[in-house]
Amino acid sequence: MTFKHLKRSLSGNNLTGPWELDCRSIELSVNLGRGTSGAVFKAIWQQKEVAVKILTHSDSENLLDEFNKELSILVRINSPYTVKFYGATVFPYLSLVMEYCEKGSLHDYLKTSEDLAWDLVLEFSSNMAGGIKDLHGHSPPIIHRDLKSLNILVTRDLICKVCDFGLSRLFTNDNKTFTKICGTPAYVAPEIFLSSENAKATSKSDVYSMGIIIWELLNTVMMKKYTAPFSEYGLVGQVIIVEAYK
Repeated sequence: MTFKHLKRSLSGNNLTGPWELDCRSIELSVNLGRGTSGAVFKAIWQQKEVAVKILTHSDSENLLDEFNKELSILVRINSPYTVKFYGATVFPYLSLVMEYCEKGSLHDYLKTSEDLAWDLVLEFSSNMAGGIKDLHGHSPPIIHRDLKSLNILVTRDLICKVCDFGLSRLFTNDNKTFTKICGTPAYVAPEIFLSSENAKATSKSDVYSMGIIIWELLNTVMMKKYTAPFSEYGLVGQVIIVEAYK
């Protein structure tokens, strides 16, 4: 897929619009981390701090396909409990420009928080549930498929926001069957993890993943320290690398 084909694909999905940004308007600064699909940088855009996800892939066709899928989700999302999407660049690199959350991931926040309070646990849980409700309430529903505490960000005002929609998909009549497992095992619903030949992710599997995150919150506030879910089984941190949809 070339950049011209990408533009044509986006246009065919009615996704053209003001989302395309000029990379010269973005000033990259600190590298915040690297994942399976790319690196995330702190940057300045229009005189405000933003997070820029630069996609990288050894196969240019797969890279553009991943960009197309994630962009098609981001342009549809409008919730106070998901990271705000500002736009994307296509040339000279593919990137997604989003809201910068100063406190980092919920996972890191729980590991470094010395005294997590019950009211904050309830607030974080409510924020996350609000984000997932808005995704599932979209028409058609958006299934996240990779919910985990690393994919929940915390703002300066201590508001949790769902992020990272690289594995998210629209749940339509033509797009309901998942032939591969994806995500991090500790957060994957058992019916998906144990039936990889015909695994199906739905809003219910997202809710299961959210339940694991709530367990992380409850366990941290009660035990006064963070413990990863199912860590006694050595599952945490092992990511199943798979293709996404048919």
